[in-house]
Amino acid sequence: MLNTIIYSLILVFVIVFNTNADEKYVKNIKNIGVLHIYVKPFDSKSHKISSCGDYICAIDGSPFFGTDGKLPTKALSKLTFLLNNTSINLNVSSMYEPGVTKDNLNDRISVQHYWGDFYKVTGKFSDGSGSYVSQWLVSKHGAIRTNISDLELLSDFHSFVTKQ
Repeated sequence: MLNTIIYSLILVFVIVFNTNADEKYVKNIKNIGVLHIYVKPFDSKSHKISSCGDYICAIDGSPFFGTDGKLPTKALSKLTFLLNNTSINLNVSSMYEPGVTKDNLNDRISVQHYWGDFYKVTGKFSDGSGSYVSQWLVSKHGAIRTNISDLELLSDFHSFVTKQ
């Protein structure tokens, strides 16, 4: 009997205090589809971390977005767009500290019709530092991330494109 009580308490503790569980957010897009956003804790032991002095400069061999050189605590683990009953995975590689919550979801992620069966999914991500934006072009045939940038790089890109 005592073993059963102890086992039950341990099980409750694991369920209630499991910090490795994904956070899931759902955004319904009227007459179009549904976005599913998954955020999980960042486990540095399962990644190759490269340092440049006092700063983290690469995760798994790639630059990343979401922090100002610190180790992330959360990762955008999956972003899926259910479009006309077809599930499309959007590339979320190198995206950390998204700062998405159920309360700010509508302000952070938008879906706009582009042309034909194509839609633009745009996200603003930040936990307070390391802000960045990303955009994907999505159709029932697939998706491509057309942009990922912090605001400084975006400003540089805009200046380059508009330079005469």
